Formats: sequence, C-alpha cells, structure tokens
Amino acid sequence: MEKADSGPIEEWENKVLLSIPKTSFESKPGERFSYSNIGYGILGVALSRAAQKPFIAMIEEKIFKPLHMENSFFVVPEHKLKNLAQGIGGGPFGEAALDVEGPKNEHRGRGYKVPNGGIYSTPTDLGIFLMCNMGYMNILEKKHLDLMHTKHTPEPSFHGYGLGFELYQDPAITITGHSGGVWGYTSYFGFEKSYQHGVIIMRNYNWGTTNWDFDPKILLSKLADLAKNEYKAM
Repeated sequence: MEKADSGPIEEWENKVLLSIPKTSFESKPGERFSYSNIGYGILGVALSRAAQKPFIAMIEEKIFKPLHMENSFFVVPEHKLKNLAQGIGGGPFGEAALDVEGPKNEHRGRGYKVPNGGIYSTPTDLGIFLMCNMGYMNILEKKHLDLMHTKHTPEPSFHGYGLGFELYQDPAITITGHSGGVWGYTSYFGFEKSYQHGVIIMRNYNWGTTNWDFDPKILLSKLADLAKNEYKAM
C-alpha cells in the first residue's frame, strides 16, 4: 500500500479512514492547540457524510461556483496544465534544494491531503476568496464569518486559532489567515479587517529569503500603520 500522504485523489477518503487507527491526540481536548493535517482530513470526511455529498463537489458548488473562482481546481484540467508552475523542492542544504522531480509527484495525488492541501489556485482567485472572508461576497452570513475569525484556542492573546484560520494580534490589529505548503510549493493568505488590507503570497519553491509566514504579517502591520496615519491627517 502507498503511503497515506500519496496516491490518487479518488482514494483520499479511504486514506483518511485507514489513518484514523494510527492517529492519536498530542494533548487533552481544550488543553492546547496543535495544527493537524489529518485532523482536517477527518473533518472533510465528516462534512461529506453530514451533507451526503462528496467533499470535492461540495467545495466546487458552495465556494468556487458562487465566487466565480474559475481557476481553482482539485484536478487541473488538461488545457490548463501549461499554466501550472514548476515546483522546486527542498531546503537550504544539499541537492534537495534543486529538486524538481519531487514536486512532480504532488500532481499525481497527495493521498488523504485533500481537505487540507488539495486545491490548485491563483493569486486572483485567492483574492476573491479573501474578499469573501472580509465580508464583500455574500455566501456566508456575518455571524458565521465572525465565528470563523474568533479565537477558539487557549494560546496567549497575541496568537490563536479560529475555525480554520490562524489569528495573530499585532498589537493594534488582528491578522487572520493561514500559511500552507507541499513539496515544491508554499503560500500565505492573510488579511486584517480594520483597514481592509490583505496579502497573498504564492511561491513555486520551498526555501528562499522571504519568510512566507512572517513577512506578510509585517506588511499588513505596516499597511495598517500607514492607514492610521492617513486617517489622523484628515
């Protein structure tokens, strides 16, 4: 059997179910937060079972279609493959830093990692999704957006986790977002509502001088400072 984190997309639910007996808690519920890829895989299966609809079809119907995210896919169509960026995998040491074959395996299937990393997208489409989360697109009621963007974890006040989003307090604004990465590709999506700014970073490599998780937060903080100064000058 292939590893749980590889294999065709059609097998992702089976990979999740087979992984559950090998999955354990790192701490007691409510004690501390720890991000879990398999946790989101299990959540995706649960949502699918509750809705009685395949998870991928549900995302396409409830998110991609109403938001007109026309370049976001779980499987890239044949005619779009020419636009797919070549991934460069690895870290700062050794030949792995020049690995282009490893990232190609990502396109053959990521096993259970569909709800937590199975989507191909573009900065433009993610920009639409960002505006939706900031309240500009009406596919979710404000109370549900607020629930997603509210901290539900016991971390210190400057950092926490909502429903699917990281929350970072710095120091006068709250930045809502998430980073992600697979072999050969990394990304960051984040925004702050007070002054209506957002940042999207997508890279076709794993290692570089840009801190793809921290630098966007600095940029959002600087943009907020500029906006505050403009409001004071008016």
